[in-house]
Amino acid sequence: MVKFRHDTSEEVVNLATRGLIQMRGGSTSEGARLYNQAIELALKLRDPVLWCRAASFFLYEFARFDKSDLDETAGLIMKVYDRLSPPIKASADDIPALIQRARDVPNVSEMLEKLTSFRNGFLSYPVDSET
Repeated sequence: MVKFRHDTSEEVVNLATRGLIQMRGGSTSEGARLYNQAIELALKLRDPVLWCRAASFFLYEFARFDKSDLDETAGLIMKVYDRLSPPIKASADDIPALIQRARDVPNVSEMLEKLTSFRNGFLSYPVDSET
């Protein structure tokens, strides 16, 4: 693992990336813990762009499991984003896009519904009496 000097923007990115890897690998609690560390460090560094990015990426990963607080959390992120100066916003236009991706991504229950529908159709092969 790459070691970064503590309290740097690179460490925020490293923590968030490790959080993403953990969440995608199924360790959601560890992933959330690492994302939380990234978000807290961005706050400590007083870097609103890093904070918005880390929070937006976490929002996307979390939305894959649960969207119940998505609009409220997205609103909090956008409140910070909207206060950025126009030149900084122009370089951080990925943040609203990440939030939209979080809204669009199917969550686990939606995926399970689709899989169940597919499975039911797949397993409905006619028995001998129906052929």
